[in-house]
Amino acid sequence: MAKKKKCVILYRTHIWPFKQSLKGMDLQAILIELHRGVNEYNERKDRKFDYELCILFNEAGNVNILNRDSYNCDYHSFTHQDIRAAGFLTNDCEEFKAIFSKVDLHKRAERFLKGKPFWFSGEYGILDYYLKRDECAYYWNVEYDCWPVGNFSEYLRCFDNKTEDLLTSRYQRKGLPGDWHPWYDIIAGFEPEHRYGCYFPFFRLSNKAVKTLVRGYLDERVVGYCEGLVPTYLNHKGLSCANFSRYYKQYSKRCTMRHNHHGNIVHVG
Repeated sequence: MAKKKKCVILYRTHIWPFKQSLKGMDLQAILIELHRGVNEYNERKDRKFDYELCILFNEAGNVNILNRDSYNCDYHSFTHQDIRAAGFLTNDCEEFKAIFSKVDLHKRAERFLKGKPFWFSGEYGILDYYLKRDECAYYWNVEYDCWPVGNFSEYLRCFDNKTEDLLTSRYQRKGLPGDWHPWYDIIAGFEPEHRYGCYFPFFRLSNKAVKTLVRGYLDERVVGYCEGLVPTYLNHKGLSCANFSRYYKQYSKRCTMRHNHHGNIVHVG
């Protein structure tokens, strides 16, 4: 029997240990539900992939992530220093500041240039993971404040044969009604008509997309806010991008994904 390709679901968090709650949510319960979905998927004989669940922990230097609980999943930790050592730009380095000193930004965008690097660059955890494990067909990002409502294994099955390089939510081109201003403006090197934006608590990237981002960030030094830069750059390179909602009718009766956005519960997939 041919070996199945791997996929990984990265449950990204800066909260540890999970025994504490956040935003009124039980993080352990969310992780357990994701784990149940992955196990049920992997038990199917007709599955297309082998899935793995991994806790993706950033700012790991602040706590002892080695003191791991029995969640029966993999762990990957990364720090600000790890990202800088790999060669990626962060919003607190001089090269980044020099690039954006030449960009005309809306005042609402200025605070993001001064924010924490990992809030500015939400994709860096996946890129760091890829540099150490580049064999996965797809890399899923699930923020700690996202959770499935329904059968998560069935949700994964719905996307077995969906080949888009980026699946996300609220993906669209700059200038269309409801666009995510000012995210589109925090991108260097692309004209406004070639900028895109999306919403990033929950998304899936193909192996090709992650590789493309790594090469673009390191070799071409493209830089910008993640929710604008990732879809903009992938479009620039000819990769396919779409919203999960393109397939809403196929998965909505089985499972949907929710996100707690400052106390507002929103659909993200």
